[in-house]
Amino acid sequence: MTKDILKDILDIPGIYKITNNINGKCYIGQSVFLNRRIKRHLSYKSHKDNSALYKAFDKYGIDNFSIEILESFDTNDYSYIKKKLDELEIYYIDKFNSYGNGYNKTIGGDAGITGYKFTEEQRKKVSDNSKLYASNYYKPVYLKSVITRYTKMYISESHASTDLNCGHSQISRVCDWKQMLLNGEWVGGRSYEDLDNRYAQFLKLDKPCRFVRKLTVHEYYNKLKSIGNGDMPTVKQISEVIGICKKTIATYNKELLEIGLLKEIKYHKYKLN
Repeated sequence: MTKDILKDILDIPGIYKITNNINGKCYIGQSVFLNRRIKRHLSYKSHKDNSALYKAFDKYGIDNFSIEILESFDTNDYSYIKKKLDELEIYYIDKFNSYGNGYNKTIGGDAGITGYKFTEEQRKKVSDNSKLYASNYYKPVYLKSVITRYTKMYISESHASTDLNCGHSQISRVCDWKQMLLNGEWVGGRSYEDLDNRYAQFLKLDKPCRFVRKLTVHEYYNKLKSIGNGDMPTVKQISEVIGICKKTIATYNKELLEIGLLKEIKYHKYKLN
């Protein structure tokens, strides 16, 4: 982990993970200014900090550590994003067990107290309160790029619509899972968990079909939508445009059916011309 990594890290809100490449232990951190926070870690020798992470830097050498940005957000609403970062920090510390078997001193979030571990009931209450706060005041929008894995968070559809220069209906369709991608790049959701599930669904699309290897399921899905100028294409049209036989078409459709996307493109029945 050297200063060279700073050129690839924007000074925006996010969650990061520092991993010891020798023993696999890690540290989960958050900041509303990622670049500045990472820069501070890199210059740890100038701080009077006796943390477990910095002790590990001295013991193993900072070059034996790597850093990964787990989440990043494009937003100026720091009051709301801080609450979201707290929630995500708790989630990732628990996921990677960096409090019980890593370098984190707390379970994360503003409620984190050194040496104190939340019960499942307390953790659920924190999460439920965050969701209630959001639902009472606005419909948040979460978008994740399937190309860069970059995450954008907006406090409302109006903010998202203005920033992305697209209609409210497009934002709603993507976030409510009525449309797969926004502008051919962004998956959407109404919460972090929602977005995570949607992104996982997309990753299934982005892998080769289990039965054939000519196209990924995502590539087939996009080609299928583009055939017939919006009308329901026939097997013959699909075969001519994509260059695959009826049996292969059926295997791709089976994949789409399993993840619920055959219904999304309103394509339930094929007819031969």
